[in-house]
Amino acid sequence: MRKLVTIAVVLGILGLSGLATAQESTDGVIDGQVINGTAGGGNVSGLDVTLLLFIDDTMGETKTAVTDDQGRFRFSDLAIGPSYGYLVLAHYMGVDYYGAVIFGADETSTFVEVPVCETTDSDETIRIVQAHTIIVIEDESLYVSEYFLFSNDGDRTYVGSEENAAGGRKGTLVFTLPQGATDFEAPQEMIQDCIFLGNSTFADTLPFPPGDMELIYSYRLPMSGSDVFTIPLKVNYPTDSFSLMMQGEAVEVTSDRLTLTEPVEDETGEWFIHLKGENLTSGSTLDIHVSRLSGGIDAANIVLWVVVAVLALCIVIYIYKRKRAVSVLPMVLSFEGDIELQKQRLMQEIAQLDDEFEQGAIDENIFRQRRLEKKSLLLEMIRRGKEKGKSSG
Repeated sequence: MRKLVTIAVVLGILGLSGLATAQESTDGVIDGQVINGTAGGGNVSGLDVTLLLFIDDTMGETKTAVTDDQGRFRFSDLAIGPSYGYLVLAHYMGVDYYGAVIFGADETSTFVEVPVCETTDSDETIRIVQAHTIIVIEDESLYVSEYFLFSNDGDRTYVGSEENAAGGRKGTLVFTLPQGATDFEAPQEMIQDCIFLGNSTFADTLPFPPGDMELIYSYRLPMSGSDVFTIPLKVNYPTDSFSLMMQGEAVEVTSDRLTLTEPVEDETGEWFIHLKGENLTSGSTLDIHVSRLSGGIDAANIVLWVVVAVLALCIVIYIYKRKRAVSVLPMVLSFEGDIELQKQRLMQEIAQLDDEFEQGAIDENIFRQRRLEKKSLLLEMIRRGKEKGKSSG
């Protein structure tokens, strides 16, 4: 929360400040190339490439270039110095791809490659690498948190299909809540991009390029008066590994598709029953049978420990992701829709990135580059918001 407030203050300052003009040197040169990462993909010549100057927390001037027949471009006479960074944006097939550039010490020229991809409306290359469900018992309900690590194993950016469309927007990653679920909660940056498809099914709408993407959310399920209770969890994509943890010593949990493993103890000494499954098929349902519910514990404390458990789990998964051997992948952001909501999304992503760096989960060089990417995009959102305001005025 502290970091979100700090970034909000910075955002307010940026909204009042003019374009940065201070320069330390103008000898910088960025050579780059737009690469189509899709096998047999289209030509990337003649594409508009935008360069955004980023000075600490202020956005400076922008420049544009056009790619040649090999997808190459160049920006020269650039300001360089320890406070300067750049973001390169290339628009292809309706999707914005970007790459960050930071000049090293005594470096006046550098090269950046911006991978782009063809698009697809098929989700056949989408799978879930890891899924985690954590359930705790409250007085009259179950509090459920779900985390998914998705992977796009193809070489095209998935942009959704008409089958998963609503309100003129196409859904990409689909998730389904059990019938009767209430009090749905998710990070603001996720909610703003979601659409409701009916029958307790929702979908994200951001383009999904090759690589990984995460979803996390929570909800409550009312407990029936019976001693036996079944939770149906829908499997929307092929899932490599599924893990379910349920709090409670006086509870029995079984499932035909999952195997009971060693219980898990969190830092508070609370024990969680632990079930796991592998290679789950898309379209199937995991029936989680719960029996002998003996009443709840203080709900406020339970929710607190769930938050701690989920955060710890996400840190572990984050470190796991960083260790995976992944090639350079395209990064995307949609500039369509509500700009204010997308600004909030970027603010929260920056706060999360800061937290991960403080926890030692990310290398400093990677942290600096990714923070530059996100803050540059945030400033571009601010600029576009101002232009939109002027045009509407």
